[in-house]
Amino acid sequence: MEIKKFCAYCKGTSNLTKEHIFPSAIIKSFDVELLAMTDKNEYHFKGDPVIGDVCDKCNNGILSQLDAHFVTSFKNQMLTPLKPGDEITFEYEYDLLLRELLKISYNSARASNGGYDARTTLEKYIPFIINGNGKVDGIILSLLIVTSANRINVETGNYEEPLEPYLLRSTSISGLNLNYSNYIIRMVAFNSFWFFLLIPKRLVTSKMKKKFWDEFKSKTHLHGVLLKKGDASIKITKDKTTYLHPDLIGMMCRKIK
Repeated sequence: MEIKKFCAYCKGTSNLTKEHIFPSAIIKSFDVELLAMTDKNEYHFKGDPVIGDVCDKCNNGILSQLDAHFVTSFKNQMLTPLKPGDEITFEYEYDLLLRELLKISYNSARASNGGYDARTTLEKYIPFIINGNGKVDGIILSLLIVTSANRINVETGNYEEPLEPYLLRSTSISGLNLNYSNYIIRMVAFNSFWFFLLIPKRLVTSKMKKKFWDEFKSKTHLHGVLLKKGDASIKITKDKTTYLHPDLIGMMCRKIK
């Protein structure tokens, strides 16, 4: 018996299309051809990462409109990796930013063999992704600025080309010895801008939210700065940034068991 396929967003069954995990305009903005990777095999491949379970109406309608706003922000603020010592003022509209990051996380989780826990949690936020409806005040959103890293040849003592964070990455964060009974953690990175989403699996109180944020900060110094609803910008000074070093590269890479 044929299994009906449903749109991941509206549950419709007609005209399912391929949705880019990251907005296609962002992928096309890179001067180099990016290599994609999923956890379904051990190989990188050339091609845009997509997921084929979104109807034409959602894909080319509300999701496309959501992408368009974020692409403008990306091109204006995130396109070029930052250098050590850079300070920035990041401008954002909280709800639109959070909707886009949740959409990318949901797309990424559906493309993952091991993303069931994230998928079931993120599905609860579909109304917010689509039209901004629903309760999301339990979510914690932070931004870590990751600059390029200066490199020195240890044999010659000469400076080499810096290691620059040219990348797009969406992944789960685990292994921090946290209590994950109430939250999942996702990271979505665009070059120097690494966003962390601490997303409740169920309804949480403000006390539970604060406790998990404090616990997260205690387990890693790479937690970034909080982005708050109601703010339109945040200044991030150089002492609140980090550089692309092995700990971060390890966070970015998929763990192969």
